[in-house]
Amino acid sequence: MGLCLLYKTLKKSSYHKYACLLACGCFLILGVQKKQDKISFLDVGQGDCIALSLNRQDMILVDGGSSSKQDVGQYIIAPYVKSQGYQAVSAAVITHLDSDHYSGIRELLPSGMIRRLYLPRVKKDHAYMEIEKGSPTISRFGQLSVHGE
Repeated sequence: MGLCLLYKTLKKSSYHKYACLLACGCFLILGVQKKQDKISFLDVGQGDCIALSLNRQDMILVDGGSSSKQDVGQYIIAPYVKSQGYQAVSAAVITHLDSDHYSGIRELLPSGMIRRLYLPRVKKDHAYMEIEKGSPTISRFGQLSVHGE
């Protein structure tokens, strides 16, 4: 019920509501089983970063970027991940390719801290190819048909 109220109070764009629903969906699909499971909303300035901790075994990030702060991957996201007892993030989901949703995740890719990256199925632009280049394992989601895939 609390998550429904949170969803209704989000007055930002539909992407924020989508990210909230995605985070809740991950919990429903994967199952909240222990008290250690939690959803954290990291303060990255003008941007989004939702961290899902599951059974103290997996951490999933939904977005992770900022347009108002520099180096959020190095100074906010990575320290948070490590403070929660994780060496790496099992999966990161980028909901759309605005820098305030991916800049911190892009910073963490070369270090190997992100094991799997989920990108939206959109037309590949320069930002998309830069992110794709640094990721070890990529999966795509969405409805857009992309030629060459």
